[in-house]
Amino acid sequence: MKCLTSKDHATFMNKKKPLIYTSFKDVQRNTGYITEQITTLLAFKKKLSDLSHNHTEYTNLEDLLLKFQEQLEQLIQKDKV
Repeated sequence: MKCLTSKDHATFMNKKKPLIYTSFKDVQRNTGYITEQITTLLAFKKKLSDLSHNHTEYTNLEDLLLKFQEQLEQLIQKDKV
């Protein structure tokens, strides 16, 4: 596994490539099941936002597939695929 350097990150930010899509399943949890791991999730989402990287939330497989299809259609319209 290769570690990314600051140069790699700068290239990614300048060229906006590769396109990376991040999706999170939106589930309801009882507060009794929430652990300290939630802070890791929140920190990761914040890191994505700080990098101007949007993420998608989905509720089930059909929703995920629909959102993926919409993202592909947007890329096709912009001649990126």
